Amino acid sequence: MSEINFDPVTLTQSLVKCASVTPKDEGALTVVENHLSAIGCDCHRLIFSGNNSYEVKNLFATIGNEGKHFAYAGHTDVVPVGNENSWKYPPFSARIDDGKLYGRGSEDMKIIQCPSVRDKMGMSLSSRNSKFSNDQLKIFNVLGNKIKEHINLLTQNEINNLDQLKIELLQNNINKIDYLEIRNENNLELTKNYSKARLFIALYIGDIRIIDNFKLY
Repeated sequence: MSEINFDPVTLTQSLVKCASVTPKDEGALTVVENHLSAIGCDCHRLIFSGNNSYEVKNLFATIGNEGKHFAYAGHTDVVPVGNENSWKYPPFSARIDDGKLYGRGSEDMKIIQCPSVRDKMGMSLSSRNSKFSNDQLKIFNVLGNKIKEHINLLTQNEINNLDQLKIELLQNNINKIDYLEIRNENNLELTKNYSKARLFIALYIGDIRIIDNFKLY
């Protein structure tokens, strides 16, 4: 797609229509490069390969030359489609039906940044949920409840740290906590000022890693 269109639906469709099954690119990087260049990014194509490995095209884009560095890493390649007959619509059609966009990469990770779809407890919905056993799903629901309770306490200034939440999660079969932090959403620095902050979490239920973030204002 050579046309520049920042509408998130149109742009997502343009990416999904690229049949970029690893290691093929099929125009996906061009879509990204055109849009990043349009907002002032300096873009460079790089090719990486290793011993007994195919070459993989990459795009490196930078903007600005002052302040702290913030890096965003992503991918435009997708896994094979498998049995195409099992798809409701062709995997690279980017067909929209009843408000849903169908296609390989529409969830990971060709979708343009947009608000998360969340369950009643405020946890983001993801394909990971389908991997939960019944017992793990119960733990996930407990996790949602605990986080909701502690966010209410934090925003009402009834507690000022996350130590108790960590203890309660570990007591409720959370296997491991990689991080549980409050950071400013603009510069990602640790903060105790909740006016523009989020609670960032990464933890495990069994071998399934849960990554999420929650507004505190």
